[in-house]
Amino acid sequence: MRTRDWTPDWKGEKPGRFQLVLGGQTFPNTLGVAPDTWGWVDAGAVKVGKGPQVLALHDLTGFEGRCDAIYLCPEDTAMPPNAPAALAAWRAKMRGEVGAPGDVIKADFVVVGGGMAGTAAAVAAAEAGMNVAIVQDRPKLGGNASDEIRVKTEAKRREYHWIVDAIKNTPANGNSMAADDAKRMNFVKSYKNISINTGWRAYGVVTNAARKIVAVDARNVETGARRRFVAPLYCDATGDGWLGYWAGAAYMLGREAKDEYDEPKRAPKVSDRSTMGNSLLWTTKTQTNDYEFPDVPWATKVSGSVSALKGTWQWEAGLDPAEDTIDDAEMLRDRLFRAIYGSFWTAKQKSENAKRIFNWVPYIAGKGYRGRSLT
Repeated sequence: MRTRDWTPDWKGEKPGRFQLVLGGQTFPNTLGVAPDTWGWVDAGAVKVGKGPQVLALHDLTGFEGRCDAIYLCPEDTAMPPNAPAALAAWRAKMRGEVGAPGDVIKADFVVVGGGMAGTAAAVAAAEAGMNVAIVQDRPKLGGNASDEIRVKTEAKRREYHWIVDAIKNTPANGNSMAADDAKRMNFVKSYKNISINTGWRAYGVVTNAARKIVAVDARNVETGARRRFVAPLYCDATGDGWLGYWAGAAYMLGREAKDEYDEPKRAPKVSDRSTMGNSLLWTTKTQTNDYEFPDVPWATKVSGSVSALKGTWQWEAGLDPAEDTIDDAEMLRDRLFRAIYGSFWTAKQKSENAKRIFNWVPYIAGKGYRGRSLT
């Protein structure tokens, strides 16, 4: 099992404990208690019966246990590698992957990233008569504005372009936006010249001798299948400039000095690595009966005495220039988990919150600005 302990600094009972079950038999070792970072651990052994078997994870706590991969093998098999390059090669070998992806989609315009910017770009190109392929790693379009993250569509100008009007969300922060997601998806589907590839995460580009991107490769987040997207034009709507980065373009992180682009009012005097952070919006609701929330000492260690019943965009982590919202994304999200659970526990100690229960806590953080490609 490839797993990890998501609260490595907490020395008490771990909140992410779970077990592996195969054919009704529970593997003996408790998982989610080690290692401190992602790695393979031995779940133990069970005897496998004949015929199809149900493989399941048994959650022991309800608090964010981690499982990336399960490798069923004879008991004396060597542990798979942990080093990223070796692990990628091992996985490719296990999957029988050789050479470039055989599944190829050709278009006039490929948009990588299906958030608000990418979706709007795809529609605009389709309106211009282009055959468009949009590549999005989530099952729905909208990015931060989707029901998975729930940030309200806002802008300095209150008059939206008609395309943005058609795909924006409307409820306040934290409320369900599922209806907006369906409306947005149906709107994009109405364009017969847009190929919607949700659940596909881009992982690299192919460039020619002139450093021009000639293909984008993606992997299905559920099946692991690979697909190549080929077009004369590409739109990098990944939110972090990944296409340019993979292609070797110069990349800027943080804020440039005010004299670099003649920005005397807003830019700092000296460039720095300050960026926006990652946020989790969350809500609670009142139910009919009292609800007992368990002690979460591993969470109150982070949240302290904060008491809260909801979180908006301001529940943000990663503002420290020493932290990176990509390299440290999981750690930042986990810190927010602990802040949420700890502050809710504190709120639950008040009698007026006896009937309060979590309504929604996301596991995908909403990303703010980080960096950009320059060339």
